Formats: sequence, C-alpha cells, structure tokens
Amino acid sequence: MRNVWMVPVFAVLLMGFGRCEWWPPPGGGGDGDGETCRRDRECAGAAMCVDGSCECSGVLVLCAAGTVFNDDPNVCECEPVEIFCGGIAGIPCPGAGMCFDDPGDDCDPENGGADCGGLCECNAAAISCPTGHWLNEDPAVCDCIPNEGEPCGPTTCGEGLVCCNESCGICTEPDGVCTEEFCEDPAPECAGFLGLQCPGEGECFDDPSDDCDPENGGADCSGLCECNVGPVIDCGPGYTFDDSPFVCACIPVVAGGEECGDVTCGEGFVCCNASCGICTEPDGVCIQIACE
Repeated sequence: MRNVWMVPVFAVLLMGFGRCEWWPPPGGGGDGDGETCRRDRECAGAAMCVDGSCECSGVLVLCAAGTVFNDDPNVCECEPVEIFCGGIAGIPCPGAGMCFDDPGDDCDPENGGADCGGLCECNAAAISCPTGHWLNEDPAVCDCIPNEGEPCGPTTCGEGLVCCNESCGICTEPDGVCTEEFCEDPAPECAGFLGLQCPGEGECFDDPSDDCDPENGGADCSGLCECNVGPVIDCGPGYTFDDSPFVCACIPVVAGGEECGDVTCGEGFVCCNASCGICTEPDGVCIQIACE
C-alpha cells in the first residue's frame, strides 16, 4: 500500500510529456513570426525579446562608415555595404575604391571569368588626403572630403572627430585618447654660415638648444628669429602689424579680406592659422602650431 501514491504521479508526468512542451523553446534569433524567446540574449544581434518574440524594429544602432543596419530580426546588426563593380559593363568603384573579386559567387576571373562582377573596397592605408581634408572610408564614397568640422588650432577635425589638443591640432574620436603635450611656436632660422636674415623687423637670437656659442668662437652659429617690435611699430592707415616671426612687418588690410584671428588677410592671401593670425598665399605652407 505504501507505493500506491506513486501511480497517479507517474501517470500525470507521462501524460504531461505527451501533451505539452516541458518548457518554451529558445528563440534562437526568432523572426518575430511565432518563434519564441525568454530573454534578449536568445535573439540575434541587437534584437530584443518582446512578449516572447524577437523584434528588431525600434532598435537604435549607430553603424560605422561602410556599414548599414540590417533590421531583419534574424540579423539586427550592422553589415558591410556591398558596392558592385566590374562585370560585363566594367562598372568602376566610387572615388579611390578598388574592385576585388566577390568570393560569394561562382565566377572566377582567373579561370575564364573575364566579366566577373566584384565588390568595392576602400583601402584607407593606401590613400593620403591633403591638408584640410579627411577620408570617408565608406565604399560608396572612398574619397577625400573637405573638413567642415570642429576647429582645432591649426587644423579642422573631420566628421565624427573632436578636438582634444588645440595646441598641436590633434583630433580624436569622442572619448578617445589624447596626448597632453604642448606644441611650441617654431621660428625661422637666421645667421649661420649663410648669414640668413630675419623676415621684416625680426631680430636674430642665439639658439640655446644647440651646442654652438657665438661668443666662444662660433661665428657661424645659427640663430632663431624673434619678433618683439610690434608694440613700437605704428603701421599707417590701411595696414596692420603681423607679429609672426615669419612676417614681422606691416601688412595691408583689404576691406572685406579674410579674417584670421586678430588680423585680416591681405589681397591674394588666405588664413592658414587663425590661432596665430598667419596668412599665406593659397596652397602655401603653414606652420602647425597654436599661439596662446
């Protein structure tokens, strides 16, 4: 008699297994059309488990350049953008992109497939952008784009970057690592074996960083130019004093000329360093410094 109570329990368990699931199956990246889930981690990518189904709609994901968001609940993540190239029409890649064989097709360009289609790639390591431009690595662009971002000393940050060291003109991604160095104002060389003169009203002083002493036999020692006469120079009407050691002279102020820090660039000149008020000819060389 003592084992009679086990019979109904065993019968219930046996009947239960035959009629219902022991417990809900995981979603495993359900498609939101009847497949079930218990928690977000059972869904694919960034999909969320909502009322037992994996859903991707409404999920906020910021994709990097060259990728696009796939909102299929079975994927729900950023995927590389595929730009078609080559083929019988010889479609070129945008910008500086290069066309590579698509390993996902059954066409082999090395085995008779002269008209095989390919996919574009943007090899950032092989592309150098000129000053004032940044590389958009999106395969649909793959080109140097003019800077229109945050000013950063002598440079302008590219899209998505912020200024982290204005003195040296260093830009990083938000919350990126930044050096704490200070970039000092360089100065043109003077004197030396060639007897170089300083620009404008600049004066030549011995360079303390070298081991040449002009007072001890170093008649050909090189020096550095300084511009210290600005306060005593009275520029005439229509002129302003440029105290850069590379100029150190009165320069004309042209009505409507480009503003450049504390000065206005003269006719035919553009602002190359607003921090120091330095103007140059278009495409001229500009020093990468920040003036306090």
